[in-house]
Amino acid sequence: MNNGTEGSAIRLETPAAGDLFEGPVRRLTLARMLAFSGGSFDSPRWPQANLHTDAGKAREFGLASIIASGTQSEGILLGLMVSLFGRDWHRKGVLDAKMTSSVYVNDTIQAKARLESRDVKPEGEHFVLEVWCENGHGEKIIVGQAEATLDLSN
Repeated sequence: MNNGTEGSAIRLETPAAGDLFEGPVRRLTLARMLAFSGGSFDSPRWPQANLHTDAGKAREFGLASIIASGTQSEGILLGLMVSLFGRDWHRKGVLDAKMTSSVYVNDTIQAKARLESRDVKPEGEHFVLEVWCENGHGEKIIVGQAEATLDLSN
């Protein structure tokens, strides 16, 4: 895999339809949620009270406790895409995903992708993947599709 600073990480001759790619397991601690959703650290009212940082606000929205921001969970999925496609993800990557379940304090999340297809086009090698994130119970909390084109001129 690639840290996103070099070209593509996928060896073009190896991936085949059906191959599974997995990112690291991440734990969304309260500290991570507060850092992500609490607003500016230098604000006198940090963290800002919202359903991602304050149990009372979460209850106002009918939730049992605070939940992670959807974009925070989506970022974990995007991290896997960058690790797979490197810079080309930023140039020619598209993610279409939706949240299917909430993520709570101390839940673990793991991004996964299954290669659906790959083919060579004039602009490069095009990949289509089924993508999702699972919590520690194996439940899908984000589902969707990603597409990326690797520049073959490098």
